[in-house]
Amino acid sequence: TRRGGLLRGQAWIRWTARIELIWERLWPLLVPAITVALAFLAISWFGVWQLVPAWARYVLLAALALLFLRELARLRHLVLPTPGEVSRRIETASNLEDRPISALEDEIAFGGGDAFSRALWDEHRRRMAERLRGLTAGTPKPDANRTDPWALRAFVALLTFTAFFYSFG
Repeated sequence: TRRGGLLRGQAWIRWTARIELIWERLWPLLVPAITVALAFLAISWFGVWQLVPAWARYVLLAALALLFLRELARLRHLVLPTPGEVSRRIETASNLEDRPISALEDEIAFGGGDAFSRALWDEHRRRMAERLRGLTAGTPKPDANRTDPWALRAFVALLTFTAFFYSFG
């Protein structure tokens, strides 16, 4: 059918939108764990392990490991996007009003046996299908600031960068 062909033609855009939605949801959950891993690298590259006594080394290592696991446990809150959310993402990114993708996915609710209702529904869907040119999935907007309002991740990243080059000295 024509509807099936239009929706199949969106397969790449739908896949891209789905990946972007997953990334937007995944990144804020990963940032704290990555920050802890970078802190471990910075400590290692600055040579702190050699400066502290063995008991402090074990305590610090255990604390970092537990913190890393706790932050990694946030991934259990990851929710994959539904097909409706993917459609809505494409419609929003493409600046489409009246939700034409959703209209093509919908079925007529009442009057399916009525010829006038069917003709009116088909005309509505035809008009919505005409608006599906130049679709885009937009660009990802992972909002990591909501999990790190003080931008500690940037400080730790700079510290790790500095520690990396210090380790060659």
